[in-house]
Amino acid sequence: MQSAALTAPTTGAFRKAREAMQGDAQIRLKGLLSEFQKLREQLAAIQTKQEKFARRWADDTEAAREKFEASKSREDERQYWHARMLEDFVKKQSHDPIAQARLLLSYGSKVSFTFEETALQELSGAHKHWRKTPVGAAIHAKVQIAEAKCEETLNLVREQLSDFDLEEIERDPRLRRDRDQVRHWQSIESRFHDAKDDLSAWKLAVEQLFQK
Repeated sequence: MQSAALTAPTTGAFRKAREAMQGDAQIRLKGLLSEFQKLREQLAAIQTKQEKFARRWADDTEAAREKFEASKSREDERQYWHARMLEDFVKKQSHDPIAQARLLLSYGSKVSFTFEETALQELSGAHKHWRKTPVGAAIHAKVQIAEAKCEETLNLVREQLSDFDLEEIERDPRLRRDRDQVRHWQSIESRFHDAKDDLSAWKLAVEQLFQK
């Protein structure tokens, strides 16, 4: 059964109002995506900074090794071994599993996840409401755009298939495609709001809003 909003006749004034609302949502979405992209860039910068900090002992060791390889001097050899021992000491003294994972520099999926998670925690400290706006608001704008497009298609199909019954109208591939889009974005919005952690919500939004 169709809702009253979908079965009501479309007047010229109603169509203009609907088109204006859809246009507003498109403009709003563009601004929200721009804000979201800036947050993505900030997150990348934070993650790079954290990774560089975590590599500091290994970088010191590598720099000392290269210097010793080039000079072969006893002093540079001493500095190289000193750097290695200091790096090993820091690893062993760290009781934080996250810090240990970072210092080991085993850039597997778990370590990458840890860096991304802690970077997002830092970003969230400066942007406490990012899940509401711009990210949640951008997903909601996608829902509104899909709904408006579906309603537009419904009225177009009705006009073109005015001599056909409701069942034929419902089977129109254009209408079915647009309704699939509405369900898709409604599902994404629900999953985003229900995500138990920020990283899951963030990844879902990036995947859906910036997909190629």
